[in-house]
Amino acid sequence: MKELPDDHCQVLHWGYVLTGSITVGYTNGHEETLRVGDLLYLPPGHSPRTDEGVTFVEFSPEREISSGLRSR
Repeated sequence: MKELPDDHCQVLHWGYVLTGSITVGYTNGHEETLRVGDLLYLPPGHSPRTDEGVTFVEFSPEREISSGLRSR
């Protein structure tokens, strides 16, 4: 995330955690940990990390993802 604005992803994501866990920090200082079975909504301004690994299904707007990849 170091190359992104504020070192946080600027694209929103929806999804479902299948295995493991993921901790997500937000630009406002809030942090949450998502675990197996959790639905997720990650608004712009998030930075995820995992120590144990995670598998999840993610749905993201294609246009925002594509333009974010091109801008790096």
